[in-house]
Amino acid sequence: MGRCRHAVTSLVVAGLILPAMSSPSAFAAPKSDFWMPAVSFVLPGLDQWIEGDYGAAAAYSGIWLGGGLLASEANKALKDRDLDSGKETKYSARDGDVRRYMLGSQLTMAAGSFSTLHAFRRAVDSRREQGQYSFLSEKVTVPDLAMAPFRFEYLTRPTTYVPLGIISALAVYSAQSSSDKSENVALEPLDGVFAGSFGYLAGTNEEALFRGWMMPLLREYVAGDVTSNILQSLVFALAHRSQVDVPITQLLLGYHWGYVTQRNGWSLGEAAFTHAWWDVVAFLAIYSKREIDSSASITGGGSGRGQSVYGRPVLRLPPITINF
Repeated sequence: MGRCRHAVTSLVVAGLILPAMSSPSAFAAPKSDFWMPAVSFVLPGLDQWIEGDYGAAAAYSGIWLGGGLLASEANKALKDRDLDSGKETKYSARDGDVRRYMLGSQLTMAAGSFSTLHAFRRAVDSRREQGQYSFLSEKVTVPDLAMAPFRFEYLTRPTTYVPLGIISALAVYSAQSSSDKSENVALEPLDGVFAGSFGYLAGTNEEALFRGWMMPLLREYVAGDVTSNILQSLVFALAHRSQVDVPITQLLLGYHWGYVTQRNGWSLGEAAFTHAWWDVVAFLAIYSKREIDSSASITGGGSGRGQSVYGRPVLRLPPITINF
């Protein structure tokens, strides 16, 4: 009788304990929404390796390693030619080594940003039961973000076609303007390939990092929608400080893409589409213009036709000048 009572008691206790142990939130602490995403930006795939998501982990780590090797090889080739990718060195706008360095760097950034977004959204899911991130109604995934630049239905929205119309008009203006310091250049097929590749990578990975991770993190812990948008757009502008004299355009764009993201239920799709195609148009405009610099000592171009000596390509959009 005692043994039977003991067995029944054990079954009752097991019946109470086992369901609790199977619940993901019973004993497990919520996942880090700051440190692990931040570390995953520096070491892409780390969170995914830890969580056992080996397919995503291998993809992020592989892209990161591949991009790093490409950038390292291109940087070595530039140094062998007495050029430095990190300084205001004079080189041709269509220099193949420069393009490889830029694409390699963007690949490493993309791997880090995608891994960060992936880690953050996993952390968000673990924190919902505590009442956190209730404003994130839209489920954001890296595959959805990766496909966003190809969803052309966004072109029907004023928040998309107005900014793209502005950059297109400015690009036409830049191409038609004349100056004794620059000249027009015919676009080549490789210009389109580079502009498309770079614009795609920049548009998707920057949305993942700034509007996909930073803005909702600020929204949860620091301030409301407007303030969190202002703060992330300030950081976004400062991150582009090395590319422009005064990053006003980046500040305004960062705020606009943050506003669009919040208005769309925190979906990144429309912002990523507009961002990617904005960069594509901007780069094509850059390559349609070339700044003459008679003091430069580097000649040539990607076509190998022995072009004249030119300095860095420039896009003049008054009152802003963007040097590439």
